[in-house]
Amino acid sequence: MEHPIEIDEGFSERQAARLLGISAHTLRRYRGEGRGPAYHQVGRRVIYKLEDLNEWLSARRVPAPVTVS
Repeated sequence: MEHPIEIDEGFSERQAARLLGISAHTLRRYRGEGRGPAYHQVGRRVIYKLEDLNEWLSARRVPAPVTVS
């Protein structure tokens, strides 16, 4: 028995930028430079998946400095 294919639409460039706290222009620049989160391109449309945004953001985590008392 076949199951229907479910496609999660993901986020547009503007929506993804808002979630990351950066401008759409910055996200577009990062994408062009190969520094941005993974994305899907369908024709001219760019789609970001939540798991890719989270992975990209987690990779930029800076640990809190350790203070010695």
